[in-house]
Amino acid sequence: MCKHKNTLKCTRAFSKSVRRLSAEANRKLSQVLETLARDPFAKGLQLEKLEVPKGRVYSVRLSKGSRLIYKLLSCGTIVLLRAGKHEVAYRPY
Repeated sequence: MCKHKNTLKCTRAFSKSVRRLSAEANRKLSQVLETLARDPFAKGLQLEKLEVPKGRVYSVRLSKGSRLIYKLLSCGTIVLLRAGKHEVAYRPY
């Protein structure tokens, strides 16, 4: 596990999807991003590894119906793919 702060990189799809989040999901997103920067596998993230052929992709719960999807490229690099309601977050990226 890395002992330094991770780098978070946003995709265009992520930036676009964040604008559609509810106020509650936006607050939770801020907290989750702070946690991800410290430890992408921190307890309490309600992390789920997704079975996709594109590598190490994970889902984190933001609210009852909203998720953050991210990809762990290497130690220290996290690509934020999408955030939003299930039907938005889980779309192919």
